[in-house]
Amino acid sequence: LDANVTFSDGTVLHFNLYGNDAPKTVDHFKSLITKGYFKNAPAHTFLNGILYFDANNADSGSPVITGEFSSDGFKNKIKAGEGVICLAKDPNKDSGYGHFFIVTENSPKIEGDYTVFGKISDMTALDKLVDSIKVDEDGKVIDAPTISSINTHAAHDHEGHSH
Repeated sequence: LDANVTFSDGTVLHFNLYGNDAPKTVDHFKSLITKGYFKNAPAHTFLNGILYFDANNADSGSPVITGEFSSDGFKNKIKAGEGVICLAKDPNKDSGYGHFFIVTENSPKIEGDYTVFGKISDMTALDKLVDSIKVDEDGKVIDAPTISSINTHAAHDHEGHSH
């Protein structure tokens, strides 16, 4: 499964979703998209090369899932490098929920602690998005495009990941 994420400024990020490596997380993400959970969702924090997105549609609710990360005993083989998409979580186990983040530069400190469930295929589009974001000194986003829509579609064959 892949997804095209369109932002309010017209930027489109193409997500290659890794259903074989993180099946529960990809299914969870797809169900949140179907419920409209990310419609008009803002980026809320951009700190240390990690861009966090919040859900905007609180009424749809985000169920908590058992995360596919190391503290839940799951070995996620995908490295947490530039362009990966991760499911946010609380510090405790079994806490994958609806917020996600994009790693914009290599960030080994998150390795294994978060579920990496996809990667952006076009880093130029990510750079364009990052350049349009304004933050305060604490990394809180002051001004940034919001997510207009996310459309999922059948995956193309990706190097190193079969779907």
